[in-house]
This record gives sequence, structure tokens and C-alpha cells, in this order.
Amino acid sequence: MTKTQINQYYKNLEHLVSNDFEKHLLKACLNNLLDVDNKLRFNNFSSGIRELSRHILSTLAPDNEVLKCVWYKDETKISRQVTRGQKIKYAIQGGLNDKYIIKRGLDIETYKKSVLDAINLLNKYTHVNEESFGISDAEVLKLSNLVVSAFSNFINGINDCRNLIIVELEEDIDNVLIEHTIKENIDDIDILSTHHNIEYLQIDTIKIVGITHDIINASADGNIHVHQQFGSDGDVSRGDGVEWDTSFPFNGEIAISITYPLSKAEILIKSFHVDTDDWYE
Repeated sequence: MTKTQINQYYKNLEHLVSNDFEKHLLKACLNNLLDVDNKLRFNNFSSGIRELSRHILSTLAPDNEVLKCVWYKDETKISRQVTRGQKIKYAIQGGLNDKYIIKRGLDIETYKKSVLDAINLLNKYTHVNEESFGISDAEVLKLSNLVVSAFSNFINGINDCRNLIIVELEEDIDNVLIEHTIKENIDDIDILSTHHNIEYLQIDTIKIVGITHDIINASADGNIHVHQQFGSDGDVSRGDGVEWDTSFPFNGEIAISITYPLSKAEILIKSFHVDTDDWYE
């Protein structure tokens, strides 16, 4: 294998890892393939990639989080033991109730199986035997392609399925956020007039930024459409007051409790900012 081939592997995989440690570990794994005098170079490479995948899965699905999920149950003879399959499930759906997943028609099990198959392939080549010890350059290249493909399938399988869930959640959270926010009295707008009514909330983008065992964290931005009034209703009727419609851009961060159905979730507004600068100009 050449340095150019190793660099290409790294270029293809770098976007799949999320921090400097994982990037350094990935590079160290790949550099094993350049150690042509070491008959264990492919085994060392495979073991390193397997450990990288283990680290990534542990980061995506800490045991203490998995154990708190409403869907968790003991699947082994060891009490409160987290299986690899449960880690993959958490990495995909967090603590979301299985009923929500089923109602949305999402096939989690197929994705879980593809991820498990990829991990099993990674495990296969870590063992030292005659078929993998001291193999030729051509065989190293062939098997390395399989390992790299398996690692990609492992990460992409999780990400692809999680993204499908996020699309569904963003649609539901959009509705929940609208219902919640129109009932709130927003101080940034309240000080601009004697009275105001929030007519409706137009959400331009909403993004899920994290799912834990009990919370969905999201950010949102858009425009709040408001009916404002100066003076009392009597002032307006006499022509001494004024009323008009306007809109203000907003952005916010919210935490939504994981419950089923989602419409019964509790919502915490972590931050909510309305940009009223244009009003003063």
C-alpha cells in the first residue's frame, strides 16, 4: 500500500469521525498499513479500526444513558448489562418510545442489523490466523477495502436512520413549538406597545441538536407575526389610538421532554430571542 492510498482512505473517512482524538486514532490505524516489514500490519489496522468503532459507539450511546431509556430491558443474564444492539438503538433513536418509531413507519431493525453486520465484519479481521497473517500487498489492499467499507457502513447506517427520525421529529416539534409559543407573553415584544397579540409563528428552520434518554434538544428560527396596539380599545375607537400588524425575526433553543405522544410533552424554553432592532429604526 502506498502513502497516496492511505491518504485517500483518510480523506474518505475523516468526515465520519467527530473530534480530534478520533481523527488522530483513525490516522494511526491507517498508518499501520504502511508498516510493510510487520506481518501483523493488517491485523493491527483492523484492531485499531474496531477499537475506533467501539469508542464512537460508546460516545454515541453511554451505558448510563441507555439504562435510563423507557425501552431498555435486560437481554442478558447479567443484570443491567447493555448489549451492542441496545447501544446502536440508542445511537439511532435515543430514548424515543418504540411506539413513536412504529407509528412513523420507520424500520429501525433493518438499520440495526446492517450496523451489527458491519461491526461483526470489523471483529472478524482482528483475529490473527493464517488467512490474515503476513498476507500479500494485494490481499492487504483487498481486505483493507472491506474493513474501510464496513466502518463506513457502521457510521452511515446509524446516521442515515437517525436522520429519518429527525425529519419526523422536526415536523412534530414544529407543531408543538407553535402551540407553546403563541401562549407565551414575550417580553421583547411586550414593551413595544400598550397591547399585542401574537397572531401566528412562522418557523423557517428547526433543527434537532441532540436526543438523550429523556430530552430532545432543538433550535429554531423564523418570524413572529404580531398585532400591536397603542392606547386602550376606547382610544382606538375614538381615533386617539393606533393598531397595526408587524413581524419580528426570532431564534431560540428548546428542550422537549420525551414522552408518547409527543403532543403531551413538556417544553422548556432554554433561550428565546426576538430581534426588534428594526422597530426602533
